[in-house]
Amino acid sequence: FPGSLWLLYEGTGDDFWKEKATLYTLNQKPITEVTDNHDIGFMLYCSVGNALRITGDREKWGWMLEKGAKNLCTRFHEDLGLIQSWDAMNWHGNMLHRPVIIDNMMNLELLEWAKKNANDKKAGDISLSHALVTSHRHFRADSSAYHVVDYHAENANINAYLAGQGANAGGTWARGQAWAIYGFTMMARETGNPEILDRAIKCADWWINAKPTPDDCIPYWDYGAAKIPQKIRCHFRRCT
Repeated sequence: FPGSLWLLYEGTGDDFWKEKATLYTLNQKPITEVTDNHDIGFMLYCSVGNALRITGDREKWGWMLEKGAKNLCTRFHEDLGLIQSWDAMNWHGNMLHRPVIIDNMMNLELLEWAKKNANDKKAGDISLSHALVTSHRHFRADSSAYHVVDYHAENANINAYLAGQGANAGGTWARGQAWAIYGFTMMARETGNPEILDRAIKCADWWINAKPTPDDCIPYWDYGAAKIPQKIRCHFRRCT
């Protein structure tokens, strides 16, 4: 929401939106202290990141990004080479030990910012490691993404694949695949790593060729969900 307000200010030049954007972005300060989940990058980069990009006020906004990046790094496990998404929990009858979700690719942009703008080499190393290990372990052979990959507490072996917000562990949750496309494309841009670029292309190719695809090209919530309509009445322009 704060990021959306900054974009409204950027698009209109109206100080009303700048005032509201500043107010709601300052309310994000407690997020810089978060260490119990991986969404720090989501929560800070879209809001504070846009504030800094648009205003250029490093003194006011930069410290929030730097502190958030350091706290995100505390969730990194060297033996996995990954940032743990959620803490261990009993989740819908499944014991999760060290869950890592595809959404986490979206949080790496904060670490890439810290690497380049705060000379935080550790953040960059963690970001690259997470992307590479995710590429190796979080995809099926066709480059469709698993949502949740849970790792054992005592070793780096995979404990289970789970659906999370998707329909089932064997299907492809559309939003998760979108996280993968964005995250690997962003990491390819930031690092120039050819393996990461290759994964981004494969993720996008899967999306383009996925079946079933509705006529309006707006994806169903999960490509593996039962009872997805094969034909729908569509009032949107057909894709060419």
